[in-house]
Amino acid sequence: LHIVDVVAGHQVEDITDLYYDEDLLVSSTHIDWGNNRVSAGKYAITKDGEYAVKVWKHLGTSTQTANSELVAKYSDWTSSHRGRGLAYVVHRFTRFSTSEELWSQGPPQTRRAKVKGKNDIYDPRLDSSPGNDPTNASYQAWTDNPILIAVDWMRWKCDVEDDEIDWDSVVEEANYCDETVDTPDGTDAEKRYTCNYAGSLGADRYATLEAILSSCVGRRVYESGKYKILAGRYRAPDVTLTESVIGKPVVEQPRACKR
Repeated sequence: LHIVDVVAGHQVEDITDLYYDEDLLVSSTHIDWGNNRVSAGKYAITKDGEYAVKVWKHLGTSTQTANSELVAKYSDWTSSHRGRGLAYVVHRFTRFSTSEELWSQGPPQTRRAKVKGKNDIYDPRLDSSPGNDPTNASYQAWTDNPILIAVDWMRWKCDVEDDEIDWDSVVEEANYCDETVDTPDGTDAEKRYTCNYAGSLGADRYATLEAILSSCVGRRVYESGKYKILAGRYRAPDVTLTESVIGKPVVEQPRACKR
């Protein structure tokens, strides 16, 4: 039985661990990705040199070729079915005498993957001038920085042009998110804010943006023709509002009683 699971509608950095129902298959411990097989643990059953579970991962690259196992087994799956721009996993479950008990309830009904996601996110901190060359692959990589992820989503799905982004503020806020802070128990240090979000490309794009921003208590503001993404933090006031600043007396007007 072959099952193909698409895990992302774009290229990803890596696919590591797998979950079959509630069973965790850890990369390098249970999965031998180099030889496309589950080689340890509950699912590592063999007979005559054949494995009960074999797996292949495809990261969705622009040079991706068709899965050789599927091409060999199915006439409808040809070398043209390359899946470029799609990250996916192929699972092959084989039943033989020594694996019958393993499949007594059928194949795993829930299959999940641990994915290190989108890897073409522009980091203006790598550019000689922030915002100068966002399409340069030398300045793109995988990141868990919520500011960079939010800006990437705005450029990718929210129709925001590069010249509409305040890149200097992106650098400042991204650096703030990457600063290390002590954990509450004081035993370790970690980045102040990270984003590890998996969403549907069919969902509302602005709802997705808000979900990304929630990871850094962030908000999007539009100021002087530019977008800024601000991470949650204390910001000292620029001015104190007084009558001299406002230019006229301050009048307090309470709301009318609802009665």
